[in-house]
Amino acid sequence: YQRRVHGDRVRAAMDSGLVDCAYNSSTMSEDDMLSDISSRTNGRRCERAVDCSGSVSGRALAIKGTRRWGTICLLGEGGDLTIEVSEYIIFNQLTIIGSWVGSTSTVEELLEFLDRHQINPEEISGPECFMPLTEAARGYKMAEEGTHGKICFLLPK
Repeated sequence: YQRRVHGDRVRAAMDSGLVDCAYNSSTMSEDDMLSDISSRTNGRRCERAVDCSGSVSGRALAIKGTRRWGTICLLGEGGDLTIEVSEYIIFNQLTIIGSWVGSTSTVEELLEFLDRHQINPEEISGPECFMPLTEAARGYKMAEEGTHGKICFLLPK
């Protein structure tokens, strides 16, 4: 689910095998998305769900579409979470993780994950997202537009 849809980013995530499916509220209703999740999982729902939208409806879809004992990761910053807690979270024993890549230890974990799974960051973000620190203003502008993956600044050796 994405609040602002960036087709290239969704395609890149799908093509790289990072996600099995992605949803967009501007093309499907919540009921249709949950029905599709149910049909793809033989009624069991997802083991893992990630919401990147930071929206109430995106977070609710991730939670409602996750099976008992499943895990949800909320990546979108800000906003609210509005859902019937007992019905969807407590009774289903869900684990909810909030993630914001920013601390040194988190970035280190991310780099270890990429290395372990042999994922080239340029394949996800694109080579245009890697730039010298001297181009920080351009990088922050790209990040603000939200049309690219993570922006990576290369430090001089």
